[in-house]
Amino acid sequence: MQESQKFPKTRTKDLVIKELADEILIYDLHYHKAYCLNKTSAWVWQRCDGSRTIAEIIQELEKAGNLPSARYLVELAIKQLQNTHLFENYLDLPHSINQLSRRAVIKKVGIGSLALLPLITSLIIPSAVAAASGCTVVTDGCVCVSIAPIGSECLVATPCANSLCRCVSKSLISLTGDCVP
Repeated sequence: MQESQKFPKTRTKDLVIKELADEILIYDLHYHKAYCLNKTSAWVWQRCDGSRTIAEIIQELEKAGNLPSARYLVELAIKQLQNTHLFENYLDLPHSINQLSRRAVIKKVGIGSLALLPLITSLIIPSAVAAASGCTVVTDGCVCVSIAPIGSECLVATPCANSLCRCVSKSLISLTGDCVP
């Protein structure tokens, strides 16, 4: 089967997906990795539902953005999605796509299209031990140092590492709370 006839399908199993305005955040429960897909990668990700071929996705981007270089953008995004194990099905991509690099795509699409370059960024997630130490003592009390998307809140089920701090639930049904002495 030719590369353009393949039907890429993104995984949904073992993924936590958060769609934002121009990006998608994905946490892979199987590989324990987190990714941020920029606007172009997110656009391709959303169209890889198993019903479209790569060629159809390229045509759709060409029409949507009036981009003659859409082929390179889609192919790079497909390669990156496959390399991060975000496809349900493995695509036997041709050598031309497997050897495609960001540098090569920039040369083909031009520096003016740099903002359109598909980008999948790996995010650093702390280990369970590091994440469990959610509170630290400061001169004016305790503060949480948890990671996004919780922000400054702490998880009620996670005890603070410092015995002088504790996480107090905001309500009876809340799983998050405020770090207090």
